[in-house]
Amino acid sequence: MVNRPAEYQFSAQESAVAIGAELERGDVDFAFRMLARAVTNFRRPTPEQWPDALKKPRTTGSTEWDTLLAVVIGRECDKAGIPRPEWTNPPPLRREWIATSVSAPSERWIAKTKSRTPKEFSDLGIWFDPGNLETA
Repeated sequence: MVNRPAEYQFSAQESAVAIGAELERGDVDFAFRMLARAVTNFRRPTPEQWPDALKKPRTTGSTEWDTLLAVVIGRECDKAGIPRPEWTNPPPLRREWIATSVSAPSERWIAKTKSRTPKEFSDLGIWFDPGNLETA
């Protein structure tokens, strides 16, 4: 990790590396935690830090996770009122993906997740409740 002020510690690149490492270990739950950490940290940079924070990351090793990271960071850019980097506008996935650490979600759980999924995610073929990224 690059030495930065405590209020900003996690760039898109570092997020992708951390998520990829957890996926390699088979720990999907912790990969989601790393994604939540990325969101929390993307709310902290100063305008001068945005170029570093938003450099295009390398792959996580998963097209689904690369797409999820891109749309999540793009959404944070929109909320912050800053221009989205091009990489945060990925093409749709070839197959729909229910982004969850639940190994066998019920039909009811899937329906609930789909009902909470913003259009910008579902347009990419990702079913995900971004409320899962909020930390206390």
